[in-house]
Amino acid sequence: MDGATVKSLQAHGKHVFYDFDARRVLHIHLGMHGSFARHGGAPRGARSRNAAWLRVASPSLTVDLRNPKVCELVDTVARDRIIAALGPDPILVDTPPGGLAAIREVKKPVGAVIVDQSVIAGIGNVYRAEILYACAIHPDREASSLTDDDLRNIWAGAVRMLRAGVADGGRIRTVDRRRDFTVRDSRTCYVYGQRFCARCGSLIHRWTLAGQLAYACEACQPLAL
Repeated sequence: MDGATVKSLQAHGKHVFYDFDARRVLHIHLGMHGSFARHGGAPRGARSRNAAWLRVASPSLTVDLRNPKVCELVDTVARDRIIAALGPDPILVDTPPGGLAAIREVKKPVGAVIVDQSVIAGIGNVYRAEILYACAIHPDREASSLTDDDLRNIWAGAVRMLRAGVADGGRIRTVDRRRDFTVRDSRTCYVYGQRFCARCGSLIHRWTLAGQLAYACEACQPLAL
């Protein structure tokens, strides 16, 4: 790829695509541990796979990609196939096709369904906890029991939080103290990573759901019987 010029950049959910030409599209998924590191000036020393999977360098700036889940060259056909397998991205569209009716077709807890990237693209574990908290929906609630209002609220929460995260430089801060005066400390999330609920003070319930630690305030998010 040395010396190649990026023609366009496209992101969908957690996937980023750098288009060079029809046969060369760089596909990146950071996963849990991937990151871009910025360094002032030209690169120093030889690049190694352990140090950087990808390096973009100029005389004034060097950017290294480290430890991504995916870093591969594909063509435009493969790129389109990857995107087609993903659900709607709340950052890209205001209204999801079909109104998220696919969520109710899955016989799983809603907390497992909304992190399925084929259903909604881009929601990770932090946003799962915070979106469902904002909607007063317990993550263990069966997805088939959700009402139309529940689906609209989940999507609206995803749009609001994910777009706010982008506008805030990638930071995840779901507590907005300019609008929510019930939170009087410096925490940035209501339930994720918390011991007590940011609003009511109840003990946060933690358990494993879809392979990741789930969080819920069972006072604010009662599990419907």
